Amino acid sequence: GEDFSEQYKDFTERLSTVEDLARAMIKKLTQGMADQNKALAAAKTEEEKDAIKTQKLNATFALRACNNILAMTQPLNAKTPKD
Repeated sequence: GEDFSEQYKDFTERLSTVEDLARAMIKKLTQGMADQNKALAAAKTEEEKDAIKTQKLNATFALRACNNILAMTQPLNAKTPKD
Protein backbone atom coordinates (compact mmCIF):
# COMPACT_ATOMS: atom_id res chain seq x y z
CA GLY A 1 0.00 0.00 0.00
CA GLU A 2 2.79 2.51 -0.61
CA ASP A 3 1.91 5.75 -2.36
CA PHE A 4 3.91 6.11 -5.57
CA SER A 5 1.81 8.94 -7.00
CA GLU A 6 4.69 11.45 -6.82
CA GLN A 7 7.08 9.06 -8.60
CA TYR A 8 4.41 8.24 -11.17
CA LYS A 9 3.83 11.93 -11.88
CA ASP A 10 7.59 12.48 -12.28
CA PHE A 11 7.85 9.43 -14.54
CA THR A 12 5.00 10.55 -16.81
CA GLU A 13 6.47 14.05 -17.11
CA ARG A 14 9.86 12.64 -18.10
CA LEU A 15 8.25 10.20 -20.52
CA SER A 16 6.33 13.04 -22.12
CA THR A 17 9.53 15.04 -22.49
CA VAL A 18 11.30 12.12 -24.18
CA GLU A 19 8.38 11.68 -26.58
CA ASP A 20 8.32 15.38 -27.43
CA LEU A 21 12.06 15.41 -28.09
CA ALA A 22 11.82 12.30 -30.27
CA ARG A 23 8.96 13.82 -32.30
CA ALA A 24 10.89 17.07 -32.75
CA MET A 25 13.96 15.15 -33.87
CA ILE A 26 11.87 13.13 -36.36
CA LYS A 27 10.55 16.37 -37.82
CA LYS A 28 14.07 17.81 -38.15
CA LEU A 29 15.44 14.60 -39.66
CA THR A 30 12.61 14.36 -42.16
CA GLN A 31 13.18 17.96 -43.26
CA GLY A 32 16.93 17.35 -43.40
CA MET A 33 16.48 14.31 -45.59
CA ALA A 34 14.36 16.33 -48.02
CA ASP A 35 17.13 18.95 -48.12
CA GLN A 36 19.71 16.22 -48.67
CA ASN A 37 17.73 14.88 -51.63
CA LYS A 38 17.85 18.34 -53.20
CA ALA A 39 21.56 18.65 -52.45
CA LEU A 40 22.22 15.22 -53.93
CA ALA A 41 20.51 16.24 -57.16
CA ALA A 42 22.61 19.41 -57.28
CA ALA A 43 25.92 17.72 -56.37
CA LYS A 44 28.49 17.77 -59.12
CA THR A 45 31.37 15.62 -57.90
CA GLU A 46 31.36 12.05 -56.65
CA GLU A 47 32.89 13.24 -53.36
CA GLU A 48 29.95 15.56 -52.74
CA LYS A 49 27.51 12.80 -53.62
CA ASP A 50 29.25 10.33 -51.31
CA ALA A 51 29.22 12.83 -48.43
CA ILE A 52 25.51 13.49 -48.90
CA LYS A 53 24.76 9.77 -49.12
CA THR A 54 26.62 9.25 -45.83
CA GLN A 55 24.58 12.03 -44.22
CA LYS A 56 21.37 10.46 -45.52
CA LEU A 57 22.39 7.08 -44.13
CA ASN A 58 23.10 8.59 -40.71
CA ALA A 59 19.77 10.42 -40.79
CA THR A 60 18.00 7.17 -41.66
CA PHE A 61 19.56 5.43 -38.65
CA ALA A 62 18.65 8.33 -36.37
CA LEU A 63 15.08 8.35 -37.71
CA ARG A 64 14.77 4.64 -37.04
CA ALA A 65 16.08 5.13 -33.50
CA CYS A 66 13.57 7.92 -32.81
CA ASN A 67 10.71 5.80 -34.14
CA ASN A 68 11.85 2.92 -31.92
CA ILE A 69 11.92 5.22 -28.90
CA LEU A 70 8.35 6.33 -29.62
CA ALA A 71 7.26 2.71 -30.06
CA MET A 72 8.80 1.75 -26.71
CA THR A 73 7.17 4.63 -24.86
CA GLN A 74 3.65 3.74 -25.99
CA PRO A 75 3.18 0.78 -23.59
CA LEU A 76 4.60 2.91 -20.77
CA ASN A 77 1.75 5.38 -21.22
CA ALA A 78 -0.85 2.66 -20.55
CA LYS A 79 -2.70 2.93 -17.26
CA THR A 80 -2.55 -0.80 -16.59
CA PRO A 81 0.12 -3.25 -17.71
CA LYS A 82 -0.76 -5.66 -20.50
CA ASP A 83 0.09 -9.36 -20.35
